Amino acid sequence: MIMKKIILIFTAILLVQCVNAQKKQNGWQMYNLKNKVKSYTQVTYKVIKDSDTITKGKKLFNISSCFLNKDTTKTKFEKEELKLGVSSIKFNRKGNITEKSFYNPNTNSGVKITFIYNDAGKLIEHNSSDYKTNKLHDKTIHKYDEFGKEIECKTFNSNNVLVFKNIYKYDQNGNKIEMKMLDKNILMEKQTFLYDDKSNQVQKNIYDGENLHRKETYKYDKDGYKYKKIEFYDKNGNCRDRFIVKTYDTKNRLIEDCDYSSKNIMTNIELYKYNGNNDVIEYKAKSATAMMDFNTMKSRQMINFRNITTFTYTYDLNGNWIKTIKYVNGKAKEVVERNIEYYE
Repeated sequence: MIMKKIILIFTAILLVQCVNAQKKQNGWQMYNLKNKVKSYTQVTYKVIKDSDTITKGKKLFNISSCFLNKDTTKTKFEKEELKLGVSSIKFNRKGNITEKSFYNPNTNSGVKITFIYNDAGKLIEHNSSDYKTNKLHDKTIHKYDEFGKEIECKTFNSNNVLVFKNIYKYDQNGNKIEMKMLDKNILMEKQTFLYDDKSNQVQKNIYDGENLHRKETYKYDKDGYKYKKIEFYDKNGNCRDRFIVKTYDTKNRLIEDCDYSSKNIMTNIELYKYNGNNDVIEYKAKSATAMMDFNTMKSRQMINFRNITTFTYTYDLNGNWIKTIKYVNGKAKEVVERNIEYYE
């Protein structure tokens, strides 16, 4: 049952990776790694309760500290990927990911993904297989045009039957303007993209089939991307009684994530703080039952957060963390250790 859930989630991750394959970041940048990392292996432990010192207990399968490896602008399925536990990642000398392994350390079951690139460094294929048996689950093929832009992404099951297909379109400036996700030639999802005169993306529309489901708008300042608003729509095209606003700092790090009702009343708030290495050191959230006025910074500073999650880090000489401890309200809950290997 667990493996079926893993495979279903991972199939969705493959689709997201089809979209993300067009981003310019390599694996080192994506995972906030310094210097030429060859691989790393990561293990998460539950802290033993009622101990005078922080003592590692049982190895954990689910990583609840899903801020540790990537920035906090994750999609739903990227978050699911981290919750499964990225046990190991391998990179080539250009920083591109060549292999990921997700597994339950208690049962040794999980998924392995391999990535293949062409001479230009473009991802052309990635495959997922069973961690223990190497039996193939999915295979995804990427196709590019003469300008190096991805125009198609196809995912096949273990019987080589086409499961999903993504098709991309671009404008004359090379900006992606449309993505269609097809299941057996039936449109599952469509995304359209709008840009300003500087080629900054200012809007993304997400459709469930042909029906608008979600609209994202982006605002920029002289330092770059600072603000994102997400609105949701019903099948009739009416805006729902909810929207989300995400705010970023000058380093494009998520610092505030807020839910609002249609009456512009905040119903949930999440706040993030970072250290100089761009790692999250504090996360706190508050949902409203009897809603107070969160809509001014003064009142936000007065919010009584019930649970505050903090992280401490130990770094190697290259500035990559090799150990982090997660605390909730000052009590240690998890220890994550990471063994990193570098290219010479």
